[in-house]
Amino acid sequence: MAEFKGRMAGVGLLLEDEGVTPGAAEYWLPWTDLSFKDTSDQIQNESAFNNIAHYNDQITTGVHGEGSITGKLWHKSLYYTLCLIFGQRPTVTELADGAFQYDFEMLNTNKHLGATISVNDPNNKVIYPSALLNSANISWSPTGFTTAELSLISKRSQTIGSLTPAYIDDAEFKPDMLSLKIADSVADLATADVAESITSVSLSVNKTVEGTQTSSSGKDYEVLMNGDLEATLSIEKLYKDLAYRNMALNDVAKAVQFGFVDTVNKADDNTPTSLLFTLPKVMLSSYEPSYGLSDTATESFEGMGMLSLSEGALITATLVTKYAYTLPS
Repeated sequence: MAEFKGRMAGVGLLLEDEGVTPGAAEYWLPWTDLSFKDTSDQIQNESAFNNIAHYNDQITTGVHGEGSITGKLWHKSLYYTLCLIFGQRPTVTELADGAFQYDFEMLNTNKHLGATISVNDPNNKVIYPSALLNSANISWSPTGFTTAELSLISKRSQTIGSLTPAYIDDAEFKPDMLSLKIADSVADLATADVAESITSVSLSVNKTVEGTQTSSSGKDYEVLMNGDLEATLSIEKLYKDLAYRNMALNDVAKAVQFGFVDTVNKADDNTPTSLLFTLPKVMLSSYEPSYGLSDTATESFEGMGMLSLSEGALITATLVTKYAYTLPS
């Protein structure tokens, strides 16, 4: 077998709509960190044999795929990431100038849309079927590329005869494209000012995926299901006022919009490419000022997304892009 450097590996996704057979990827993701692999569960035999040795044998009881894929926010990748986060395909609107708007809402069931993950390296070509997103973390800083870390759980890998990675020349969101707004309501976000003096932001969505192994599934999972849903925002900014401290101490709920707007690589002649998450009801669950002796004072806080009964949502997203995606019939 060949010796190779890590960047020679490729990872791709195929969305598994109902009736879709697991197979090779429809989109190959440029990645920056990859840890997805088969994970095994074992039990040890600790029967006594008139000997001080603790174990005398071991058997594997289960094998499943688990790990994470991290990449920058390449424009074409966003659709696949959002489908896995929200557990279903979006509604699509073709705008007047030819751009496409995709509106994502969270599927309120325990059977979300999954994917087949393809992993191709010089020594191995495998697919991991029925992968569900366990958690997603989108992180921004003013001095680095924004990244999305997708943590997934799947059924056991299957060897496949051939995989053909294919990539496109694409744009990604850059640090100066951040858009963060905080307002009293979702309706007020449209006219709210963009927040200033932000030093870091991260959005985490956790879907609590669990696999169940049965007598019918052998050493694999029979079913994978998502469970409780949580969404949190972590924000750090320069410590310049008491607004966020007061929100944290007084049970103030705010609507928050977090995302990116690219006015350089547009969806069409007049429409910026954009990704905007909306959390209709966020309440601060922690607040921490930082007084490093030689550092500029900052304050950090974590906002917990709450179900907004008036909006009927915990989190939504809107993607505007030049890319048209083939939706299942």
